[in-house]
Amino acid sequence: MQGNNAIQRSFLILGLPALLGWYFGFGRKQEQLVLEKYGKNYPRRNMWWAVLWGLVMSVSIFVLFLILTIILIILGFIPIETTPPAG
Repeated sequence: MQGNNAIQRSFLILGLPALLGWYFGFGRKQEQLVLEKYGKNYPRRNMWWAVLWGLVMSVSIFVLFLILTIILIILGFIPIETTPPAG
């Protein structure tokens, strides 16, 4: 599909500079603060809860927007074509 390649390229083009901007803007400062406070013995914690919450919140937002879209379709704010285009 041609559209999917364009979407993937746009995420790469927009996402990579955003990630680099975050890292050089905030990430390095955070890394230095942690290194100053804890040294090399930083107490690492399990990431499972953070990953699980991120996944739960992502799915919740998706479901919320899906329900909102269905409501807007039912109310007529988003028109749905029921006949195929001529051609």
